[in-house]
Amino acid sequence: MGTILVSGFGPFPPHDDNPSWDALVDAAPRLPKGWRLDRVRLDVAWDRAAETLIERLAPDVRLVVAFGQADDPALRIERFAVNASNRALLDVDGAAYDRDVIEVSGPSAYQTRLPRQALLARLAGNDFTAVESHFAGGYLCNYTFYRLMHALADKPDVAAGFVHVPPSSRLAVARTRTAMETIIECAVESIVGD
Repeated sequence: MGTILVSGFGPFPPHDDNPSWDALVDAAPRLPKGWRLDRVRLDVAWDRAAETLIERLAPDVRLVVAFGQADDPALRIERFAVNASNRALLDVDGAAYDRDVIEVSGPSAYQTRLPRQALLARLAGNDFTAVESHFAGGYLCNYTFYRLMHALADKPDVAAGFVHVPPSSRLAVARTRTAMETIIECAVESIVGD
């Protein structure tokens, strides 16, 4: 029993939508009795995206799946969150990240706690193209992923990770929603089975 915290991002230039949130709004994964889904929309903003997600880490959260959009035809299960961001990339407020590292005292990288091999197999079995990715990029996705894992560093019992979904021009929002449901269900199963 527990809470599954899921997040997606709002749109960012030049995109008018963001399926990482648009598909998540109506996602209805089949969950074991006693489990509930808590959704949160993140702004593509350096000063508040990660904070908004971390603030929702209630004591009963057992799983966190953060979703973002990448211009890729495949779903990407991100393996590593890297302690660096691209200082040239502006957010929706026109602001750039102002430091070389995300957490001065943090490790170079954190590894996902999602069952990535099981996710890849389940997605492939449901006719989705999915890959393991070793770099979540230099923008808000990696930044939020790293901050999340840093916040959970002393909570090894909380499974967490990041998944990139394709833009709606590459994968219909309805299909993205089904993929998200599949990911959440598979991740919960890995916890319940422990």
